[in-house]
Amino acid sequence: MKHLVSVTLAVFFGAAAVVALSSDSQAMTESQTLSAQATPEPTPTPSPTHTP
Repeated sequence: MKHLVSVTLAVFFGAAAVVALSSDSQAMTESQTLSAQATPEPTPTPSPTHTP
């Protein structure tokens, strides 16, 4: 009986960890997408080189 409880807890915490990690990565992706849409990265302009 104790073995069943420990296995059940291990599976539960394992599943909870997977859900937490996947939701974190999904939230990070969504926030990156939103920030990219809100502020597009400026294109780097080549600075002119003045040679005296």
